[in-house]
Parts: sequence; C-alpha cells; structure tokens
Amino acid sequence: MNLRYKILFNVELRHDYYSDMRCEDFEIVPSMVTKSALKGLGMLFKVIANRLIVLIKVGDSDNPVVTPGSSQKFTFFMRLKNRRFINFTNIGYHPSEGKRYYFSNINQTKVVTALYLNSKVPVYNSSAEYPIGMLAANGSDTVFEAIKPSNSAATHALTEQDYWLNRGKIQYVNSNDMVEVSSYLYLFNAIANTNFTINVFGLSITSGSYDLAVMDTVNLSYTDPQTSVPVRLENLPKGKYKIDVNGEVKYIYLDSDAVYDNIFGIIEVFNHLPPGNAFALFSASGKSKEPLFLINFANRALIWKYVAKSSDVTAVNDSRPLPDKVVFTSAGANQFVSAKPVLVSESTINTLSIESTALGTVSPIGNPSPDRLALIEMNGNSYYSAELHLNY
Repeated sequence: MNLRYKILFNVELRHDYYSDMRCEDFEIVPSMVTKSALKGLGMLFKVIANRLIVLIKVGDSDNPVVTPGSSQKFTFFMRLKNRRFINFTNIGYHPSEGKRYYFSNINQTKVVTALYLNSKVPVYNSSAEYPIGMLAANGSDTVFEAIKPSNSAATHALTEQDYWLNRGKIQYVNSNDMVEVSSYLYLFNAIANTNFTINVFGLSITSGSYDLAVMDTVNLSYTDPQTSVPVRLENLPKGKYKIDVNGEVKYIYLDSDAVYDNIFGIIEVFNHLPPGNAFALFSASGKSKEPLFLINFANRALIWKYVAKSSDVTAVNDSRPLPDKVVFTSAGANQFVSAKPVLVSESTINTLSIESTALGTVSPIGNPSPDRLALIEMNGNSYYSAELHLNY
C-alpha cells in the first residue's frame, strides 16, 4: 500500500488591515488531548504563515488509513504574538477579563461559498444598543459598523450612511464569539435566591445543540439569599458547556490550563457532521473534503488627526472622489480631523495633501499610524483616534 498524507481541513486567519489579508499574528498549538489524538490517529498538523493545516494518512484509494470517530474533535489554542494587534483590530478583547474567543465549525456560518468558524454577525435589531464600533448585519448578510451610536430611543437604520459604515459580506469576529473560560469550579453569578437548581449540558452530536445533560441535576439551598453559586465540574472533560441555574443560561469553556495560559482564542473542529453538511470533514465515500475554514478580523475605523507646526497650513485634502474621499475639517490650533472614522490599513493612502500659504499644495503626506491611539471627542461622541504631526 502506498501511504500518503492528504489535507483533512485548513483554518486560515484573515485580517482586513493587511493588504494581502494574511493574518500571521498568532501562534497556533494543539491542546494536549488533541496532540495525543493526532499521534494516535497517525495525523500531522502544520502552521504555515496564516494557515493551520491538519493532515491525515491515506491509502491508494485516498481513504484514511485510520478514520477518526464521529465523537472526535480537534482543539487548537491561539496565542497572540503581535502586541499592536489590538490597536488596528475592531474587537472588544481585554486580556485581564475571563473571556476568550471561541471558533468552531458548529457555528455553521456560511456566506455564499465561504465557511467561517466565527459566529455570524447578529442581524440589526432596532431595539438593541449599538455603540461606536459595533457590528450588525442586514437580511442579506451585508455587515455594517456603527460610526455613531444608535439605540431604541434614537434608532438609525443601516441605510443611514452618517451612522453606519458598509463592511461588505465578510463575516467578522464579533462579540458573540466570546466565551468565559473556567477552571473546574465555576462561580455562577445569579439572581439572588435561597434555592438553586443547576443543570449542565454538553454538545449533542445528534441535535447539534448544547442540550445533552452531562451531569445529574444539583439542588442547593441556603439560609440567606445568594448571588454567587458554585458549580463543580471536575468530572467533565475539557470543552464547551451550557450551565443553567434557575433558568438563567451561560456558556463556558472548561479548561483550567487555558485559564492561566496566554490564550487569545480556541479553535474546535468537530467530526460528527453528516457528509452533506458544508462544514463536514468527510464525504459520503469516506474521503476528506479538505474544507477551508476562515476566521476573519475587521480592521479598526479611527478618526485621523493632523497637527501642523503653524497656521501656514490651512487645510488637509483628499483628491479622491466620494465615497472613498476622506473629508477633513479644521479643529482649531492648527489641527485637522477626519469628519468620519477611517478604516486603517497597512496600505498607504497616497491621495492626501495639505494646503500651505507659503508652499501651495504639498502632496502626498503620510498617514497617521495606529501604533498609538488616543480618545477624541466629536459632536458629543468619543472615538479612538490616530494622529500625525506634520513638518509644515
């Protein structure tokens, strides 16, 4: 028999900040359980640039020599290497908090032919609150970013260009991708009560939902009302679970190592999906489908600020036509700011110029860097900004 390796699945990290979309800001490593499983199944993994590649050994017919069971899952951890990443990425990641990103083929986020491991950007809801930077989608999977706040008291539809920036049909990493990471004792913050009924559920490979009871129901009673309830999980394997306390639900990822390690995100690829599912790993004939899974990060939109050396500079202009044109307004004290947030990119905008009383039009000028961010107030709203001091 001629033994070879074929791709079982790929995971590609993309980022709109980079001109080639390739996000190489992470180290990707298997969990200890997955590392052992790969070895036992005769499988390999490689990380090349921005892509995780998992390989499986096949015979002459291209069928696996050893086929993973339907209960098999592959878990990888993402460790952030680039400390600048947060500056140019539109995410709400705070390392000091207990939440991390969770990406999986269980999310079933498909747009046209693209298969995303991140969850779908939520559809716009006029009763929801949208702070600056929040993402929302319309019914056609087009994603928009709030550039002014919107809420139930002052609703602004996605068609209002002064309030929303069109980001296209890419499904970006968003707040729904975050999950609490816990050790084997989880403290559930609940509504004050003296009696608590606790149920824990894991993923059912039959229903595809977290409705499989993995523990017996636990009932706790206290003399005085409590708002924090301990949930003991030491008999469960590592993974994602749903915890229900008195009807209040929270999702957690159980892994004591991940709690104390420098983990940014968790990638989990499951093998139980039927062959007809786009996110399945194997076809009906048992051959690898070699799916390409995507995780896509959005670049930040920042207010651009130019600070001139003197009043000799009277304006900052962009020669491009609308809608690409960046419009700058005078902010006093030889300062000029963009009227709207600008999507930052490693690609330079070369159409910017200044008007100088002494020199006339000077072009091109540099772009503000997202290396150092500040807060700026505009029309009663706070924005992140990047600034550049001019030599004029």
